[in-house]
Amino acid sequence: MTSQCLLKAAGAFLILALAGSTADARALKWARSGDALTLDPHAQNEGPTHNVLHLIYEPLILRDRTGKLLPTGAISWKTPEDPTVWEFKLRQGVKFHDGSPFNADDVTFSLERALQPNSDMKGLLTFIEKVSRTDDDTVHIKTKGPNPLVPNYLTNLYVADSKIESLAAEIDVAKRNGAIADIWKALSEETIYLALHHQRLAYAMKSDLDLPVSPENHVHMKFIAAN
Repeated sequence: MTSQCLLKAAGAFLILALAGSTADARALKWARSGDALTLDPHAQNEGPTHNVLHLIYEPLILRDRTGKLLPTGAISWKTPEDPTVWEFKLRQGVKFHDGSPFNADDVTFSLERALQPNSDMKGLLTFIEKVSRTDDDTVHIKTKGPNPLVPNYLTNLYVADSKIESLAAEIDVAKRNGAIADIWKALSEETIYLALHHQRLAYAMKSDLDLPVSPENHVHMKFIAAN
């Protein structure tokens, strides 16, 4: 038998073996030298926290290992005419994990949230005078003066779904009306987490609601209470 025939036979055997086997699902254990301080995307500007948040959220721009800026949520950025206005064109067809479309509202919301007094990310964004959307796929950042380094400051600025703001208000009303359990059951734990944390609503703990919290998300609930 020629070497070519042997390779074909080996390939066919491998395909049959894979087809006849079942998936071997195993837990992946990952060790870190330190914990994230929070899972809120705009609360802390700290190395280990960013390392974890990069596994959960996407910024507009990323760096590769050589330091080169790469398009992520944004596909391009430039200062078209006015050197104090940066235009970011957003990637189309992107959705959050719950199916909500990613658009300019989410970017403006995230930048404005990161500029709030209780956000440690605000120190990286002091150059911003105003953030605005021109359409669903375009965001303008007006700076206080010409600043060629604007893209460099956005590599750790994560984009969150803008609806968490209205959802947080809805949850607050439901809490006062004793209907928080209905909202909890209607939403995924991942979706409700940010909305709760947005208002620092620590009542979402299992001990407060007597509602089940899945083991993989229990740590998320602990972060809510801690922050």
